[in-house]
Amino acid sequence: MAEHPCHGAGFSGNHLIRYRVFALEDFIRTEKKQKVYRTLTAFGLTPWIALHLFYIMILYAFSWMSTGSYAEAALPLGEALFAHFSWVPLVSEILLPPPLLYWFYLQNMRKTVFPKEMAFTNILVIY
Repeated sequence: MAEHPCHGAGFSGNHLIRYRVFALEDFIRTEKKQKVYRTLTAFGLTPWIALHLFYIMILYAFSWMSTGSYAEAALPLGEALFAHFSWVPLVSEILLPPPLLYWFYLQNMRKTVFPKEMAFTNILVIY
């Protein structure tokens, strides 16, 4: 039996990134700013996770159907699902930057435990 794509290392990696991004709030000095960061991160990561889940499921359905007895329906179904969910990447791209920009602002204004110069590094360096 083939392994489901959602059980691979990539999906586990998505969970780890989500936990690490939320854990960054511990480095913010004030509770109010921690709550703002947590809210922005929740709204930013939700469409990002949905983006991955929707497109993984489209690829999985296409793969399963094309290797089974539904090969002639696989491409039309894949195209229909893609067209139906094509708005998800746009929403994801709109909602993902605010927590990153807010984190940059907090570091630049010395509202985190990190030095100001770290605001100009990639957030991935920290977690």
